[in-house]
Amino acid sequence: MAERKHFPQKGNPARLVKDIDQARFVFQTLFADQDVDELTDGVFHWLSRMDDPASLQTFLVLPELLNTYSLDDFLEGRVVLPRVSDKQVIRRTGLAAFIWSMIVRCWNLFGEEIHRHPAAAWPATKPMKDKDDTTADLLDKMSLDELQQEFTSSLTAIVGESYYDRFINKLTPFEYTINEEDIASFSHDPELKEHMEFMLWAAGMRFFIAAVYCYFGKDK
Repeated sequence: MAERKHFPQKGNPARLVKDIDQARFVFQTLFADQDVDELTDGVFHWLSRMDDPASLQTFLVLPELLNTYSLDDFLEGRVVLPRVSDKQVIRRTGLAAFIWSMIVRCWNLFGEEIHRHPAAAWPATKPMKDKDDTTADLLDKMSLDELQQEFTSSLTAIVGESYYDRFINKLTPFEYTINEEDIASFSHDPELKEHMEFMLWAAGMRFFIAAVYCYFGKDK
């Protein structure tokens, strides 16, 4: 029997990760199995699956746009761009930038070391060198609930509410305790096959976002 992994209890998104130990578990699980490119590629795949191509197009020119706007401006929908009239596109571009930048930040701080030595003790965390809007200050400007709701809304828009509900209902019996046999049976479920890989990435990102808020939030 494969070793059983224990995930934070289900419920309110803000409670997916309740303490620093659970946050570290999430980081160790994600970075032990995937490198930074695999995780960030998921961000591009997520944006590319949206009906409106403006989300991905805006994200691709984001470095240039950040010379004028802050990431907070995107998350608040305050950015005005030609040919982009939907504020949801602006907000989701900001959310994508937040997820991407925090994946890279965590990889640089401790993820790369975890990936190299997944069985080792928690590595010494490198100090943050910059204090822009992509770090702890941003976490105080938009709540975890708001970000999670925005992310979940984008998922249901991509896979459809009926598929999303089936996925959650199938996942619920595991109660966030899952082993390799569970994963195999879950991933081969014919009702979930169509969006399985994407939804597993998305589930990992929901935990990742919650872990970021717990680990890097105010007074951490």
